[in-house]
Amino acid sequence: MQNTSNSIYDFHPAVAELYDDLFFQRDDVDFILKLIGERRNWHILEPFCGTGRILLQLAAKGHFLYGIDNASNFLQRLQCKSYLLASQYRKNVDIRFADALHTSWSNDFHLIVLAANCFYELPTPEAQELCIRKAYNALRSGGFVFIDNDHMEGSLSESWQNYNACEAFPTGFSRDGTEMKSTRQAIWFDVSRRLIKFQRQTFLTEPDGSIQEFSLIQQKHPVSKLEVEHWLINSGFSILRVFGDYQATIYNKNSPRAVFWAQKI
Repeated sequence: MQNTSNSIYDFHPAVAELYDDLFFQRDDVDFILKLIGERRNWHILEPFCGTGRILLQLAAKGHFLYGIDNASNFLQRLQCKSYLLASQYRKNVDIRFADALHTSWSNDFHLIVLAANCFYELPTPEAQELCIRKAYNALRSGGFVFIDNDHMEGSLSESWQNYNACEAFPTGFSRDGTEMKSTRQAIWFDVSRRLIKFQRQTFLTEPDGSIQEFSLIQQKHPVSKLEVEHWLINSGFSILRVFGDYQATIYNKNSPRAVFWAQKI
């Protein structure tokens, strides 16, 4: 049976489990906490919160966390994981199922977290810039935004300019024996605009042997450091620091990441 899914994350609950098996690092969370410093009881929004890897760790430090995501299976897993928090912190977590870009955000936040390459979830530079403008409007005066992406300067990297299929997420076995095999294949790209479309396919084999096929066309726009810098300034932010990693190394063109700490002025 073939299905067309609107999300690579939401066609089966096992996807969320595989995601947590692959992405469990906390060096970026530790860096966010270092930037927050001794400030306490912040109201923090994470618009692409996923299964809560970042959100729950910040909540465990006593902050009030609000999450938005459009993958219901991810949010269900986040909700289950939240019960592992101490009771006094569990009540500080509020999550909502919605498309972050097309829903209203509350305002008066101390911090908005746009981390873990979340801009790859948005297909165009216009959508990514809109996300930054929404962040500005949702922050209280003096509030902060944390933006963390790898970066691609100039035109589309030559390493992205091929039409060969490759293994992709989600691939692996869940604990109940569900198997997923996924591929990603470029079907179109615009080198100068740094845009690319992928055909993604997943074959899912249930423990009973039944097989389903899921397919999705997905567009991406890998951001540059210069773009994010421009969007922040145009939206009214003051860029306090730009880091190249989670060890507070100052950004340079060879840095693996472009990590922004900016303030609403």
